Amino acid sequence: MSANPFEQAMGAVGAKTPSAEKSAKEALRSTTSGKPSMGSISETGQQGQNASVHPLRDTWVFWYRPPITKANGFIEYDKTLHPMMAVKTVEEFWVAYSHLKRPSSLPTVSDYHFFKHGVRPIWEDQENKKGGKWILRLKKGIADRYYEDLLMACAGDQFGDESDELCGIVLSMRNGEDVLSVWIRNEGSKVLKIR
Repeated sequence: MSANPFEQAMGAVGAKTPSAEKSAKEALRSTTSGKPSMGSISETGQQGQNASVHPLRDTWVFWYRPPITKANGFIEYDKTLHPMMAVKTVEEFWVAYSHLKRPSSLPTVSDYHFFKHGVRPIWEDQENKKGGKWILRLKKGIADRYYEDLLMACAGDQFGDESDELCGIVLSMRNGEDVLSVWIRNEGSKVLKIR
């Protein structure tokens, strides 16, 4: 297996696309600096191909965290996170999603993150500090469908009035189970009802 986290998370087509690698680097820069993203797919070569685009309510960033071996020693969690792609339209979402490996194909002890642009998938981020998460533990073999449904609900703004409370989602591939988490910025002083 490749040591390149980008290649671990992306299918063969996505791993070899220079514009996709450029998008990942630019998404990292913009996500860590708080500046608007320059790493969307349309900005890296597909602008003139489609006159009709369907903007998402929020810009989202796909992140990947590869397995970290003990041989590497202690590495701070946030240094193991790799932004892969920023998406701000339905079309960009589908291009990115179609190149992602299905969760069942990921190595054990790796994570996919899908967070709103400007929110890093760490608890120390300002948007997450007072928040919490809902956890769904899944038996092995069913994560692909649940992850896909939750990704589409996030990108498609299907959380109604509570969409502003959503920071992102995490899928953690583990040995005996897979864990799907929904991160919210609300610390519990307000009752959230998501259907």
